[in-house]
Amino acid sequence: MTDYFFEPNGVDRVLVSDCCEHLSKNNIPGIIIEIGTRRGGGAVMIAETLERFDSTNRLFVCVDPYGNIAYEDTDGGKRTFDYTNHMRDITIPKLHEHISGIGFNFMFLNMEDTEFFSRYPDGIPVYSNKKQVMNDYAFVFLDGPHAVEPIKLEIDYFMPKIVKGGIILFDDTNRYNHSVIDKIMIDNGFKVFSKTTSNFEFKVAYIKE
Repeated sequence: MTDYFFEPNGVDRVLVSDCCEHLSKNNIPGIIIEIGTRRGGGAVMIAETLERFDSTNRLFVCVDPYGNIAYEDTDGGKRTFDYTNHMRDITIPKLHEHISGIGFNFMFLNMEDTEFFSRYPDGIPVYSNKKQVMNDYAFVFLDGPHAVEPIKLEIDYFMPKIVKGGIILFDDTNRYNHSVIDKIMIDNGFKVFSKTTSNFEFKVAYIKE
């Protein structure tokens, strides 16, 4: 049962379920990654949903710097939230225990998204009986900076690495001009897979055709 500590991050369960069911039923290979983890609610929801669809034999990566640093929350500028190192010290061990415990090869990288991009341009080394470098992604969940320019950097990194049939999910698309990102995605061979636009949830998932 999910630990009460893991806040859901507002991730729409139906949308996540649709994405994970697609990955499982179509045997889409590749890494699962979340950029912007906070207390881990979104990561746990994705992991538990993939478990339900019997698709846990994967590398699952979370990336978040914490440190109480300023983030680009909207196109208006940066501000700090409550992503402190105290939150980090509680969250990371809990996520390791929970996500590894349901069958994933789990890795938490305590760094900014841009630091991740510069350090792993050619893939992530994974050691299991032998070394392999993994650089193909099945599911990318972007819940880090919520502004156009940093999101452009994220999709520039991930778009060529997402396998055919893979999915990229954007959170809080109401907090920046997502139409700019939508055009880039469509122009690069993705189409809308599913989306949520209620009074509280604004998320769009794209699939690579």
